[in-house]
Amino acid sequence: MPLDANKVAHLQSLYSSSKIYAQRQQTVVFVSLVSGVWTYTAQSVIFRRQEVVDPEIPDIAGGSPKIRADAQMVVPIAVSVIGVVYVALTSTATSGAVSNADKYEIIEATPTGIIPGGTRLVCDMRRFRG
Repeated sequence: MPLDANKVAHLQSLYSSSKIYAQRQQTVVFVSLVSGVWTYTAQSVIFRRQEVVDPEIPDIAGGSPKIRADAQMVVPIAVSVIGVVYVALTSTATSGAVSNADKYEIIEATPTGIIPGGTRLVCDMRRFRG
């Protein structure tokens, strides 16, 4: 059954409200480079570190297990991740706080949800090592 405008508006209001993401959000900092200037923007997201895979337990196909990403981040569809160089796990949007925080780069941002175009972005993240 196709969704009419009222149903789409209802679903968007659910996903934009804090009820769905209550108790699971944390503040991270999006770091962008715009015209040679670094910008730091604090955003509330759901950030999930992925489990470490035991290499002795095979996956369903019988091969060695492969982890797709180090972490996943769920962001409301209204938040743009275009131009974000990396994400820092700190709630303070300053250069000092960002330099001491764990940093992750966005591998892929996939819009997902029941509405065409998605209700949220699921971002696969890779941790900076070094």
